[in-house]
Amino acid sequence: MAKKNTESIGIDLKGRVKSLKLAERNMLLPVFEAIINSIHAIEDVKIPNGKIEIQLERESTLQFDDAEVNIPYVTKFTIVDNGIGFDEENYDSFKKAYSTHKAERGGKGLGRFIWLKAFADVRIESVFYQEKSPFKRVFRFNLKSDTGIEQPKINPLPDTPARQTRVELSGYKDPYKLKCPKKPDTIANRIIEHCLIYFLREDCPEIILKDGATQINLNQKFRDLIAGNHFTETFPIREHEFKLSILKWFEHEELTHHKISLCANHREVDSFNLSKVFQDVQGKVLDDETGKYYLIVGYLESAYFDDNANEERTEINFKRNELYDKELIAESELHSALEPVIRKHFEKEVNAFRERKLETLNNYIAEQAPQYKILAKNPQVLENIVVTENMSEQDIDLKLYKAYQDVGF
Repeated sequence: MAKKNTESIGIDLKGRVKSLKLAERNMLLPVFEAIINSIHAIEDVKIPNGKIEIQLERESTLQFDDAEVNIPYVTKFTIVDNGIGFDEENYDSFKKAYSTHKAERGGKGLGRFIWLKAFADVRIESVFYQEKSPFKRVFRFNLKSDTGIEQPKINPLPDTPARQTRVELSGYKDPYKLKCPKKPDTIANRIIEHCLIYFLREDCPEIILKDGATQINLNQKFRDLIAGNHFTETFPIREHEFKLSILKWFEHEELTHHKISLCANHREVDSFNLSKVFQDVQGKVLDDETGKYYLIVGYLESAYFDDNANEERTEINFKRNELYDKELIAESELHSALEPVIRKHFEKEVNAFRERKLETLNNYIAEQAPQYKILAKNPQVLENIVVTENMSEQDIDLKLYKAYQDVGF
């Protein structure tokens, strides 16, 4: 039995989507939202063999080789899961403009709107059970009509088919399509980074990424990544509890610096360079055991982040004004609290970065800039100078000159 199209989101959908902020660097956020929806759907049906499949489709092209410039752009993502599906409760929630259906999981009811910020069309096909009877629901979600929902259909099914929901995100818009990583391994890394907290859980569903003949098991990739490299610590800031999961990330293709990710409701919201905690930690670390280079990557969780993430879930609110933001934590407080926690596991590495910097400065002074020798007699002055990886001699000289001027010699 096909329904008339009386379905509607019930708001000015075009205006709502237009008002959302989605930076180009967050080009995969709509895909992440769909994947997390699938994880929640599997949690709801309470099955031990949950599975999510992410399929990539690309522009047709004659050129396809290992050079990233020749790899076709991704134009469509399809996310398939065996979760609870779009039963009446979930479908009604989908149609509510400001749904609180998943509020206890940190859901803000915005994920589907973010889909339309980056994609022209969403097609959903869901086989689900309602009062133990199987049904198939199909509809489209886009900005072509005022209702937002097009071609809704629901039909009963014979036999006892397996639950399956397909969310097809197609018509990837510029500039997001142009900024999206092309290599499947890079996309796999991005998914793991964003959803790492879920991968740490024992009940994480199997998640597979498919790109033509290429297939990547993200669970196995994650297990390989953290084998012997994963540490967990908890610490307080005022009345708030924080949990840090920290690891060595080997041979990351895109990540160029050590970073701490801030996670709200089990997903990455924002991040900052670890140099904000340890100013001398610049560049990759050579692992003594494997002979490979790695970056220090941390994932920080807290109810404070859950309560203070912005609407789009792209940044955390911190103290900006001493008078009006007293209840908020300052970023400097967070950095200070992290210092001893991270140092506990990376004391040797942090000290090595510091010693390398001092050696670089002292050698430069001794060999090329004797006019700054007096600085070497004031160790704290050199301690405060930041030397980044591959910094030119001209820039080092400018740093020393500024330090010389500041101390008033």
